[in-house]
Amino acid sequence: MALIMKLWAMAWDLWEHHKEILHEQENIVTRTMGVQLNQQVAHTYRQFSELPLRHNDQYLLSIKLPTLLKKDVNYKETRLDVAEPALRQERKSTWLRWTRMRRMMGGMRKNMSAWLKR
Repeated sequence: MALIMKLWAMAWDLWEHHKEILHEQENIVTRTMGVQLNQQVAHTYRQFSELPLRHNDQYLLSIKLPTLLKKDVNYKETRLDVAEPALRQERKSTWLRWTRMRRMMGGMRKNMSAWLKR
């Protein structure tokens, strides 16, 4: 009887050890994913703070970054799902304004050069 009890105790200890290792690995993965998500949120937030935002996108900076980083994972993922397309659109608008300005300045230089050569 003592041998059977010892085998049961050993099997139980092995099971407990297995669960500890499994959950420790899950916690490491969860923490790593949390750190990466926070880095992505911070990076997106900084990009938005450097751009002139359209009026309907200004709410994306309404929450300060430290407060935003304290929010739960679902909130941050949803925020990124909304922010990233807006960021791409804003970059496109910025690029269009910049290239339009560049073409306009090039045309002005060309006209000024032609006028001066007369």
